[in-house]
Amino acid sequence: MSVKKKTCPHCGAMFRLNPEQGIGPYGSPQRICPDCKETYYDREYREIAVNGIDPMDKWAVSPAVFKSCAIPMLLGIMILGYMIVNARFDVLQAIFVLMFLGFPSIMIVQDVKRRPARLQYLKEEAARSEERLQDPQYAQMLKDLGYKVPEKYLVEKPIEKQENA
Repeated sequence: MSVKKKTCPHCGAMFRLNPEQGIGPYGSPQRICPDCKETYYDREYREIAVNGIDPMDKWAVSPAVFKSCAIPMLLGIMILGYMIVNARFDVLQAIFVLMFLGFPSIMIVQDVKRRPARLQYLKEEAARSEERLQDPQYAQMLKDLGYKVPEKYLVEKPIEKQENA
């Protein structure tokens, strides 16, 4: 899971951002500083109803795990290939192969098991995003920040008359 350091534009306080499920970050770009409680806007956040979901975030293996496992897996395959081609099976090389192929394999299997939770999070965040954009002022704020907000969110919705029975 990737961790990013953020700085509040108002007070300069530093804090960490841990995206949910190791993907994203998704949600409203309108954030509140945990230190000074001032509102600021973070363009890194994706509003799903406006930007959609990054296709990589639907993969069985999250991009963060894929990036961290690619090089060790490649090294393990190269060492294994060297051992097979040269018909040389050294204990130290075998340990390296097990380490470079085993640990990333465990991480990948665990990440594949977490995929349903990631997809559920994306589904719930999409519903929250749709709900936030029902507010025309919020939608206009996003448009003012440079987001390409669909027109259906920018139109004021008439208030429905309720019938008294």
